[in-house]
Order: sequence, then structure tokens, then C-alpha cells
Amino acid sequence: MEKKKERILVIGAHYDDTAWCWAGFVSLLTKKGYQVDEAVLTDTDYAGIGMIRKQEQLKMMGILGMGILYAVGEDNGFKDGSLNEIPINHITRAIINILITAEKNGDPYQRIISFGNEGYTGHPDHQVLAKAVKKVFKSKRNHSVKELWQIGMSPKERDLWPNDYFVPIPKINLKSYRSINISETFNKKIESITAHKTQFEIPGGGGQAHIKRLSQLPKVEWFKVYRRK
Repeated sequence: MEKKKERILVIGAHYDDTAWCWAGFVSLLTKKGYQVDEAVLTDTDYAGIGMIRKQEQLKMMGILGMGILYAVGEDNGFKDGSLNEIPINHITRAIINILITAEKNGDPYQRIISFGNEGYTGHPDHQVLAKAVKKVFKSKRNHSVKELWQIGMSPKERDLWPNDYFVPIPKINLKSYRSINISETFNKKIESITAHKTQFEIPGGGGQAHIKRLSQLPKVEWFKVYRRK
């Protein structure tokens, strides 16, 4: 009997986080037959376009071959841009509930992909979520997830971001990170980014700065990997 492939949970703060951060890696995983689902931890209703963004997210997930969408932020009223106002235990509980339900259904998650402590772009929602995910990973209530993969932004990509981004883009040392070559899925990453059309518009999006960066994005994604027994 063929061994069942592991199930992976991606945890993002906003509906376009997967596209910009780890889409290449996710596409590699789904091509190999892994089931990759996503939990989104804010309602992403910035500028009042939450439902449109959700449809863009579902389109992106189809492009990448992903499975279930857990609209955690929408279900719990976790507002876009306001995760730091939510008690961290509320966030961790929402994530733990997903893991426990999957275990009870006999199809547990073995790996989580999310942000590192610096929050990739430095976005406060990303940073709060990173702390919550790390807490879940270490929790005694986590029985199934054995690996946590935290994304980090390379200096090459950091140089592509505008100087007037609303928070400083972090600088990190990638020495302890694992590089994933995404050359074969790079086009899927670009396609998944452009699926989020609202993020190329103002208000609510990054405008022409987003478009300009696309062709210059590096074909490598960087992760710090944690393992537990």
C-alpha cells in the first residue's frame, strides 16, 4: 500500500501573502502530490473589497493546485491591519482548532509554512501571526505538525521594494536558511500574484510598484526550518 503523502498547512495573514511569499515552493509541493491548504488570519477587507479579494484568493489557489481555504479572519472578525489588537490566544486557538479537527478526521497536518519573526516585509500582521504560529508549533496541543517552515526575504528581493513602504523592510541573515529553487514554478508564482488584481490598484494595493517588481523577483525562496519530535 502506497504511503499517504503529508498534508501541509500554509498560514498567511492576507489573501495575497502566499502569492508573494511562498507560491513557488507551494507549487513544487502540489506538483509532487502533496495536499496544501491555507488558513488566512485576517478578513482582508481593507478598502472594503474583502469578498473580491477572497475570490482572487480562490483563483490563486486553483493556479497553485491548493486545496481547502480556511477563512479564519473572516469567520472570527480578525480585521486586516489589526492582528496586534487581537489577544494572541484567540489567534492560536483558531489555528489549533484547524489542526485538531484534521487529526480527528484522520488526515492530520505534518508541516506548516508561514512567516519568520520579522514578518517578511515587516508588516505588523505578519509579525503577530509569526509569534502565534510559533506558539502553536511548540504547544502540547499540537500533536501532528513536525516541521515549521518560516519564509525569509532575500537581500535581492528586498532591494526591489519601495523606500516609502509603510514599515521598514527587515534585513535578515540567510545563513541558517534553506534555499528552494523555484525556477520550474516561477511562472506559476507570477500568475498567482497577478490573480490578485486588486493589489495592483489604489486604494488598498501597491499600484505600479507591484507591477514593476514582478519580472525582477528572484527564482529562489528562503526558509528557516524547525523540527520537533
